Amino acid sequence: MEIYSGVIANFEQMVGIIQKDKDKVFEVTCTNVTTSEVFIEKISLKMVLLEAIWNWVHGGEETNDVETTLKSAWEISQRFQDAGGEDGPECPTWDEAIQALKDAAAINDDVSDYFFIPAEEELLGIWNEILGNCYPDLPQVDEVRCFCNGRLQGYDVPIGEACFIFGTRELFEKKLTKKGEDLKKVIGHCNESEWTVVTY
Repeated sequence: MEIYSGVIANFEQMVGIIQKDKDKVFEVTCTNVTTSEVFIEKISLKMVLLEAIWNWVHGGEETNDVETTLKSAWEISQRFQDAGGEDGPECPTWDEAIQALKDAAAINDDVSDYFFIPAEEELLGIWNEILGNCYPDLPQVDEVRCFCNGRLQGYDVPIGEACFIFGTRELFEKKLTKKGEDLKKVIGHCNESEWTVVTY
């Protein structure tokens, strides 16, 4: 049995990081969705979000059947591509992009006690791209996962929902680090959780 720890944010807390800045302009590294050219541009957070979805769902190496496991995000990325990566009437809205992420964070609908998130890797990439481009003072997400069983994995973790786990090495010394304080401000806590992984 191995014991792990981390600071866990739920989906609503992750959206809370970016919601207040949805119209803010950031200077970020972008990729042209038609030519794949990389360049620096000042763009709104909405466009950063759509670019991240496109990069991890439509433009990157597909690690699973994204058209099925990420149906909403796949459709958003297609519309973003059809709009030429430009904001306008054909471009997906902020609310549509957030809903696509929420759909991607849904756990499997299996009736068994084993819960998982089919799009864990893509969600990790999308959120870390947003955090890395727009919130460099915050830590990156180490893992996206769902806990199934409090008895086996610890009663200190949420069960049956998407968990965005921040590793503790950047967040704690004997007190909260600057990054830990910044994370606490945006998600409302910086409580370290522990869980176990049982192998047979």
